[in-house]
Amino acid sequence: MIIRVPVVKEVNGNREEMQKIADFLKPYRPEKVELLPYHRLGEGKYAALGRQPTCFTAPTEDEMREFNSFFAF
Repeated sequence: MIIRVPVVKEVNGNREEMQKIADFLKPYRPEKVELLPYHRLGEGKYAALGRQPTCFTAPTEDEMREFNSFFAF
């Protein structure tokens, strides 16, 4: 089982949330956990739909390295 987790700084991009995710996944022993940093590629779709995009922030490379360390089961 491979788990993919989007990382959005304002939503789950902090130590506490990553620890909660890791604690939840640990009993399932996933083969791999892939953390996917937020990107802005979909924001153009909001304009096409006549909606305002929600502005989020991508985590830094250092933060992603730290978050990945939570998933060394």
